[in-house]
Amino acid sequence: MVLCPGCLLILKLAVRLINVTTKALEHFVDDSKDPPPYAILSHTWGADDEEISFQELQGSKKNRGLGQYKFDQCCSQAIRDGLSYVWIDTCCIDKTNSTELSEAINSMFKWYKNAQVCYAYLCDVDIGEDPQKPESSFWKSRWFQRGWTLQELLAPAAVTFYDTKWNELGTKHSLESPLFHITRIPEIYLLGNFPLHDASVAQRMSWAAGRVTKRKEDLAYCLLGIFGITMSMIYGEGAEAFMRLQKKIASRIGDDSILAWNFGNYSSTNKPSKALSVGALASSPSCFANSSHITSIDPRRSAFGSPRTRGTILSVRRCLHKNSLGQCFVILQCQQEGQGVVGIPVEARPGGDFNYIRLDGQPAILLPEDVSQTNPEDVRILVSHSEAYNTETRYSFYIENTIGKDLKLIEVTPHSNWQQGKSTFFINDDAGPGRLRRIWTMFRYQQGISGDFILVLDIILRKSKPQVRHHVMICDRGVELDEIRNHFAIFDWRDLNKHIASNGALNLEATISRGKFGKSDMFVVRLLQVERASDTYNVTEALHRFKREQEVVAYWKLYHQLDIEDKSLDNLIQNQQKEIDLTRKQLAKLEEEMITLQKGQRKLRQVQKIAAPLDYEPDAMRDMLPKQAQALRTRFDQRYRDIDLAEETFQDWNEAVAKEIVRRLPSEERKSYEWDPEPAHRFILAAARLGYESPFRQLAKRGLDVNIATREGASLIAIAAIHGHKLIVQALLILGADIRRVDEDAWSALHDASYSGNADITRLLLDYGAETEAKDKAGWTALMYAAQYGHEAVIQALVEHGAEIEAKDKAGWTALMYAAQHGHKAVIQVLVDYGAETETKDNAGWTPLMIAAQYGHEAVIQVLVEHGAEIEAKNLVAGTALMIAAKNGEQGITKQLLDFGANKGATDNMGRTARDWATEKRREAIVELLDS
Repeated sequence: MVLCPGCLLILKLAVRLINVTTKALEHFVDDSKDPPPYAILSHTWGADDEEISFQELQGSKKNRGLGQYKFDQCCSQAIRDGLSYVWIDTCCIDKTNSTELSEAINSMFKWYKNAQVCYAYLCDVDIGEDPQKPESSFWKSRWFQRGWTLQELLAPAAVTFYDTKWNELGTKHSLESPLFHITRIPEIYLLGNFPLHDASVAQRMSWAAGRVTKRKEDLAYCLLGIFGITMSMIYGEGAEAFMRLQKKIASRIGDDSILAWNFGNYSSTNKPSKALSVGALASSPSCFANSSHITSIDPRRSAFGSPRTRGTILSVRRCLHKNSLGQCFVILQCQQEGQGVVGIPVEARPGGDFNYIRLDGQPAILLPEDVSQTNPEDVRILVSHSEAYNTETRYSFYIENTIGKDLKLIEVTPHSNWQQGKSTFFINDDAGPGRLRRIWTMFRYQQGISGDFILVLDIILRKSKPQVRHHVMICDRGVELDEIRNHFAIFDWRDLNKHIASNGALNLEATISRGKFGKSDMFVVRLLQVERASDTYNVTEALHRFKREQEVVAYWKLYHQLDIEDKSLDNLIQNQQKEIDLTRKQLAKLEEEMITLQKGQRKLRQVQKIAAPLDYEPDAMRDMLPKQAQALRTRFDQRYRDIDLAEETFQDWNEAVAKEIVRRLPSEERKSYEWDPEPAHRFILAAARLGYESPFRQLAKRGLDVNIATREGASLIAIAAIHGHKLIVQALLILGADIRRVDEDAWSALHDASYSGNADITRLLLDYGAETEAKDKAGWTALMYAAQYGHEAVIQALVEHGAEIEAKDKAGWTALMYAAQHGHKAVIQVLVDYGAETETKDNAGWTPLMIAAQYGHEAVIQVLVEHGAEIEAKNLVAGTALMIAAKNGEQGITKQLLDFGANKGATDNMGRTARDWATEKRREAIVELLDS
């Protein structure tokens, strides 16, 4: 093992072992005495709450999940194997202690190597599975896909595998054949017959290809022991951890095969690709997937030194080879199973700290062993992908300040685009064609205390040429540039795109011109003082207005919540009071009834005495009581009838208002809005449809739901979007409307805005986080609708916000295909400039060119062919664009395709040519054209 100076500290690290009898942790320090023989567990972690942690094992808390099962089975198996201790990673390391965790990870390989036996628990392998059979779940187990289990397989001399119920599946030795086929690790290393350092760096990296870890950093940390490397743990560094690992390997092992990643078969027909640069070192172990047979040349046979890294540069003295196509390769000191030599593709870049770039998209290849290796050169290449750049599309802005030191650049965001003190901003080019890059800058005029100037620079990289625009505005002093950046979406697009602004002390104009400096394109931004004043946009006012709106919304939401709680409390009190009043009334009524009963009894006796001689019927007296009660109720209704009438009149008025606004809708739409029984909902839905803005200023105050919808599921924001009511959309977004809500056809508000062609609303929705890749039930994205209906500005907004140009619907159609179908030449031009593929095919094998031929759009065909569309492409029945045009009688397109060189003799699956189709469909003019 290669050790660093700090390894002595690691060797003294106390190892904790679990006593299988007491189930308690015991400590053993390496330099005091050897730890007792122990077993060690290898497994894939479950959910955190299922595994037993160090703290839980120290305390009294019991875990009844899968972690407890693994703990118990591991201890029981150790007892059966005559061992008194076990080590389990979940509970033998205090992961809350970062120092201990770092040292433990560096020692992990040694702990597994020193174990008497390793128990590999495969929780996803069923009972009764035969590991020798490729179709068994053993071959597909997640255990073989995890990064950490690689060293847990290689380090121990003895490994025993267990299924989900802890039944033994076999050992590393008895299962060597299936293990080789699953992991592609040769048996000599798998079984420990040869030390791991005999394998080349590329071979060892290939064993980790395809494996995954929960954290990016662990993809590097899990390989430390395999390469005998120790290094500090820095969680949060991401892919940089793998770069650090490779730098340490390059400096300590000195093996050229570390550069033999992206290895592929060489073809003499390969054409040189565009000079896109990647780093000298790989971005992940997966880059070594095809490098399992790369072997190192004995350093004693090599007259050259080892690769070395210094800062961001990898230096190596090696020979170069150029093939017949002019491609250049650095010849490495490694081979493929002892044959040939490996070459990596590079291109010269004289000047600067590095003189070569490694080319992206071109594989490392095997060159003949007798290739000339004379006249070695010093080769310097940038180490990592983050430091490499696209030499064809590297752009920058240069600020030419003609006003002088009185105008000072004080802030730039993103900060990574700017070296403080410099006047140049470099554009990150990691997002692909069509993506908008934006830089915000702040300038301060030193004369007086007037407001600051804000200059926003936009660039959109396209296939043909980049599109650049800029915006000049002002803000009050004290406003942070990050605040402007974070709230840029609230600014009205009509107030942007201005190139002059005045802060009262200075009228500032910004102009942009393009120039070429060395290998880079540079846009020169000139800052000029002008005499004329301008219509200046002060973003401070917009920010203050937005804050007030947010405060009002927050206030009314709080008010509404308190109002609801207050009403709930009032209702509770009223209900309790009603119950008390009802009880009192019932008691009073009982008392009255008792008194009435007593009086009635006395009267009855008196009446009986009086009526006896007159033969009078007492029942007649009882008949009068209901009549008197009815008369009393009649008088009460007449007296208090106005109360009921007032309530009914209010309800009738509310209903009448809702009916009136719905009546103003087109008759065919009314049913969609009439279904909701709540008049207020019907009113606000219709207002969104008709563009009445006033009600939406009261939504928060009234506490109404901003996510109500029509019968078909169209939400308020979707209704406003499709009908172009931007202010209503903006109000709803501020109020928190659900931007991802869809109707019964899975249409979102972004679909509606794109369909109707409203670019301002589209940008507004995108700035608030609308999903560009959301699809409706037919699989259509917003970009497809914009393309079908020819909305160029909408397409530009969508692509700038990352819309996937090559997204396909259920029929396999792309946005380019819909534009071709409807003959939108300008849209076709925009899409191909943004990188749309002209050769993409739908489910039936049709290309955009075939679709344009089918629908008779000559101008579209012209654009597609000029951008590389393949004229001879065939669909699933082997039909070409020429056959389609001939069959449909498109004489102009037939001639156009022939002029472009279309093959008359091409045949489809039935052996028919374009002429055969024209003859069958009686297209005489086309037959004559094809015969000429």
